[in-house]
Amino acid sequence: MKTVKLCTITHDKLLNNPYANDKRTLFSICSEIKDGASETLTNFFYCRETLVGLFVRFFIKEFDDLCVDSEIEYARERDRDIKIKREDHALYQHKDMPQKKTTIAMHIHVGDKNRAYKKSLDGLAKRSIKLLNHYERRNNWFPSEVYKTDHNAGDADAIYLFKSSRWWMTSTHTFSLYMLLIRLGKYESFEVIEKDTPNSEVVSLLGSIAEGSPEYRNVIGDQPKRWNILLDNRKKIYDGETLEDIFNFSGRLSIKADGIRRLCGDRSTYDTVRERFYKLCKEAGLGFAKNEER
Repeated sequence: MKTVKLCTITHDKLLNNPYANDKRTLFSICSEIKDGASETLTNFFYCRETLVGLFVRFFIKEFDDLCVDSEIEYARERDRDIKIKREDHALYQHKDMPQKKTTIAMHIHVGDKNRAYKKSLDGLAKRSIKLLNHYERRNNWFPSEVYKTDHNAGDADAIYLFKSSRWWMTSTHTFSLYMLLIRLGKYESFEVIEKDTPNSEVVSLLGSIAEGSPEYRNVIGDQPKRWNILLDNRKKIYDGETLEDIFNFSGRLSIKADGIRRLCGDRSTYDTVRERFYKLCKEAGLGFAKNEER
C-alpha cells in the first residue's frame, strides 16, 4: 500500500475533531492527491449527513465565506490558541477546486499502546477496497485506491486516504452507500472477494453480516439486491436532475439524511427518484410489498 502525505485541517492536532478519542470510523472530505500529498478540507465526522451538507456548501452552491469562518470557530472552541486567517484555511484555498475524484480520509483513533490493532487496520482498508471495486467494475468506474498516510495527527491515529470515482458523490444515496461499503471493510469475511467473484456471492456475504451483526442488521437487511439497481441505472434514475436539484435541501424532508437505507426501504423523500427507483425494482422482481398497489 502506497503512502501519501496528509495535512489535517488548520493545525497539527485533531483538536477540532469532536470525536477525537472515538474509535468509530470517521471521515473527512479531502483535496485531490497532488505530488504525493493531500489535505483535509473538513473536520472528521462520523455523521454522513454532516459531510453531505458540507459538500453542498463548499462545492455545489456558491462558496460561502461564512462556512470557513464557522469551521475555524469550531476548531477554536477546542483550542483557543489557534490563530488562522480565513484566506489561510485549506477550504478557502481550494474553493475553486474541480472535484474530478472523490477523495475521502478515513480516521480511526487507535490509542498510543494499541499498535497491533493499528497494524490490523491495513486489512480493513484493503477489504473496503475489495467491496468498492466489486461495484465499480460493474459500471466501468474508476477503481478506488487506498493509501496509508504520513499525517500530522499523532501516532494514536490511523488515517487512510481513499481516491475513488466522482460518481460516488453525485447523490446522497450513492455517497451513503460509498461510506457504508468502506465501514463494512472491518469484516474479515470480505477477504474472499476477488475480481471474478459473482455478485450473488457478495450479496450472500452481506446477508450473513446483516444476520449476525446487530449493528448492521437494520442498515443492510435485504437491501444489497437493490444496490446494483441504483448503481447500474444511475443515469436513468437521476435523468434530468442536476446536482443542484439532487442536493437541494429545501422543499424536501431531511434530504441530507436521505441515504441508501431510506431509498432501498422505499422511504426516500425525493419523490422523482423514489418513483423511478421503485419501478426498476419492481421490474426486477424486487418490489416493495407495502407499495405493490402503486
